[in-house]
Amino acid sequence: MKPSLVEITSKYVGAPYKLGGWSVEEGFDCVSLIATIGEDIGLKMPKSFGDYDRSSYVEIWDKKPLEAKKLMLRFIASLGKEIESNFSSAWDLLVIMDRKDPLSFIVGINAGNGLVLSAFTDIGVNLVSLKSAGIRKVYRWVTVQR
Repeated sequence: MKPSLVEITSKYVGAPYKLGGWSVEEGFDCVSLIATIGEDIGLKMPKSFGDYDRSSYVEIWDKKPLEAKKLMLRFIASLGKEIESNFSSAWDLLVIMDRKDPLSFIVGINAGNGLVLSAFTDIGVNLVSLKSAGIRKVYRWVTVQR
């Protein structure tokens, strides 16, 4: 049986932010959090992002941040189908505004009850209001049972 969204959320909330981190103890960035949750619920997640694998993709963030953002969007888009933001529901993947830089973005999961789960640079893995998240795109994670 797949874990519930509440079980997933409670398992990760409070983990620190760490670019390239892949565990609750070490921390997560928004992409590694999505990939880890996908694996937790039994999805086969890609082990690479463009020319970068999980162990080396951090390098691109320092050297080519625009390319890194494009890779992140392609990764998220590969997991589902884009839908209208006003139809978003629990489990949907969200592209949202970065809390520190409104011109940038991060990815998260609609956690239901008006909340989004993501790894934020300033507060780590946490839930924030969808209203304050500034949704830019929504992808329906087609392989997740609701």
